[in-house]
Amino acid sequence: AIRELVQNSSKANLKRILFNEMNLNPLDEIDYSKGMEVFRRSIVESKISSYRKRIRDNDLFFTVSMECRPEVFIASVKNRFPLFPAEEIRIRDKFSHAKNIDNLYDFYMNYGDIAEGAGMGIAMVEILLGQAGIDRHNFTIFTDPVKNETVARVIVPFSPEYISPR
Repeated sequence: AIRELVQNSSKANLKRILFNEMNLNPLDEIDYSKGMEVFRRSIVESKISSYRKRIRDNDLFFTVSMECRPEVFIASVKNRFPLFPAEEIRIRDKFSHAKNIDNLYDFYMNYGDIAEGAGMGIAMVEILLGQAGIDRHNFTIFTDPVKNETVARVIVPFSPEYISPR
């Protein structure tokens, strides 16, 4: 699950670079579609390494933090920018679809798309939590309005006394 969140953060950084280099406005529907078309071609494994220097030059790092206490494990992956509105809509849509599905095959067949990898990562994390008996609300992706950053968080309670922030 953490690996998936890290990969998503890396892709988000790449997407920002592409949109910036192509002078595209992510708030404009036509520009966003153009950018996503280029993005899909750019996330081919062989091309990703060519963006490393640009990611560093644009200071687009993300942080991964893990906190383990006797009552809970919390993993957070943070990007230093907010979600684009279209990303927010797509993520909420994937969460909505994944909440009642218990295997990736069913999710893919019913709700997979080509936008950024079929949305399988969100579904996978949701399904993993559900299969482990953990409330799926313990997985969140949101923009922190105070810090203006995107946060993906997984909370794994070890104790029934732990109260999730959600």
